[in-house]
Amino acid sequence: MRLFILFAVLLSSFVHAEEEIFVQLSSEVEMMPVFVSKVENVDSTLPAGYSDSIRQVLLFDLNHNGMTRVLEPKEIVAFSSLANQDQFSKELDFSKLKSDGILYLVKLKCAGNELIAKIISVNAQTANTIDHIFLSGDLNRDRVKVHQLADSIHKLLFGKPGIASSRILYTVKRKIDRPKQEPKWVSDVFVSDYDGHNARQLTNENTLVANPQFLPNSSQFIFVSYKIGQPKIYMGSLNDNKISRVSPLKANQVTPSISHDGQWLAFSSDVTGKADIFLQPLKGGQDVKPRQIFTAKASANASPAFSPDGKRIAFVSNKDGSPKIYVMKIPPEGTKLKDIALDLITKRCRENSAPSWSPDGKKIVYCARNSSPERQIWVFDVETKTERQLTQGSADKENPVWAQDSLHILFNAKDSHGTDIYMINLNQPNAVKITSGPGEKFFPAWDAKKM
Repeated sequence: MRLFILFAVLLSSFVHAEEEIFVQLSSEVEMMPVFVSKVENVDSTLPAGYSDSIRQVLLFDLNHNGMTRVLEPKEIVAFSSLANQDQFSKELDFSKLKSDGILYLVKLKCAGNELIAKIISVNAQTANTIDHIFLSGDLNRDRVKVHQLADSIHKLLFGKPGIASSRILYTVKRKIDRPKQEPKWVSDVFVSDYDGHNARQLTNENTLVANPQFLPNSSQFIFVSYKIGQPKIYMGSLNDNKISRVSPLKANQVTPSISHDGQWLAFSSDVTGKADIFLQPLKGGQDVKPRQIFTAKASANASPAFSPDGKRIAFVSNKDGSPKIYVMKIPPEGTKLKDIALDLITKRCRENSAPSWSPDGKKIVYCARNSSPERQIWVFDVETKTERQLTQGSADKENPVWAQDSLHILFNAKDSHGTDIYMINLNQPNAVKITSGPGEKFFPAWDAKKM
């Protein structure tokens, strides 16, 4: 049972049925409505219509931060207090705005090539200005500055930054046709903005790769590559093409996970003859010696995920039959197997896989099958010890991962156009597809910068 050959998790991620995706969260939180003006241009040096493109980026950020929603044109028309508020310096009638239920306004102006935003609180009758946002006219470059603006607005409203400035990793799989030979499937690691734009290829492995992950507060990342036949864990960088092996362990190495402090690496390997969980210091190169921290008779164990405090690991094991997710404290060296206590967290579903621990430590997201044949996204509440299904509908949804806000989740799923990366959050019911273009996208990972 060689790693359950990648524990069936990787296998299922590479092959899917052709189905439409439909996602519906089991709960919805009312979003805070925000008025965002059009961009008032004053001697703008930018291309015609460019300011509207910039505004659309900001609207996406504010509509998908899990906290706010931008008022639609038909809503704006219904509120007399918002008449002519596209003018940056238009006088405000706070009592009327409050009566209409308008809490916040974002006014936008572009003077020359400088974007200026004014964030107005109706209840406090105050305004904060964010300026010196100098635009280049290149939308790919300027998107980053608008994401930073969105996060600054988020911090003004809620006291903490948003996720718009974050980046994600994922793999893109494609078929290479070869004369007189079977087609070859290859994949590589890509990085992009959180909304899927500014995608850039990071590896050129000419083989299959999987499970990319950022190192916390670093430009480095790890991933699994099959370039020497067996899957091994490698480290790469966003800044150069250098690739190096991470673990000297022989045999297969799959489903790696990095501790939240960036000090430890956990993964699954069949060096003992079957898939078990191993732990090693992340730094140290070929001199480090991985330590086996879990094994069970006649079982495959994989997909470890660290708790934020680094003291526990969630992982998948089929030791009792169907793959289920367990949590254990990381055992000290020399601990006997009989002394390791496991907590089973998935009791309602079958074929559970790919656990991911939220950065606040309160939830574990994973995918599983229940009454329907499709794999859905589920969340386990660590405090209440309850499970709930987040997604519904057709198409398999797999490889869920958390953003640093413990609110947003990425996963891959297949619709009629192919396999892509989707984003949801716990407060909004609609999944949004953030990747596009050729190739099948798998294994999303959010950057690990602390908020």
